[in-house]
Amino acid sequence: MLKGNHEIYYTDIVKSGTANVHEAELTHQKWVAEDLGDSYLEIVDGLEIERQFDIEGVKMLFCHYPYNTENNTFEWFIDFDENIDRSKFNDKDADLYVFGHQHTGSDVVDDDGIRYLNLNSAGATKGSETTYAIIEIQNRAYKVTIKYVSYDRLKVIDKIDKLEVPERAFIKQIFFGVEQGVE
Repeated sequence: MLKGNHEIYYTDIVKSGTANVHEAELTHQKWVAEDLGDSYLEIVDGLEIERQFDIEGVKMLFCHYPYNTENNTFEWFIDFDENIDRSKFNDKDADLYVFGHQHTGSDVVDDDGIRYLNLNSAGATKGSETTYAIIEIQNRAYKVTIKYVSYDRLKVIDKIDKLEVPERAFIKQIFFGVEQGVE
């Protein structure tokens, strides 16, 4: 398990009462932190931002998204046309980068043969499936198999409404593809 933006918001709010987000997002994140309390702080705060592995000569980096430790922000490095800004990973040497911050899946190999695998989001999807990957390594080579799992997003949307989650209309529209009043 790795630390992503929401885990950082949670730890920041529990520790200091605020997080580096716009006001509407802060309202939502404070609600989440209040609901969770500080019971998860030690675990979440101890999570790593990224993990690097070298298994049988295959170098892999797993992260939520590239993180800039100088200004404590996740760095946008891939646009929706799948153009890669490799400079965000200049200090990381890997054959395979696995991440998931974007809520749209992608699998891109750049001109240097470096693979960027975005697994989508396991908990906020616009469709009826979510994904995970199996990475098999053998003889200094790897194979990625993407698996699809049925996902009942309507149950999640219903729960968001029942709990009266702050900023739920925005969340449902952006992360679940639900227009206001439509499901």
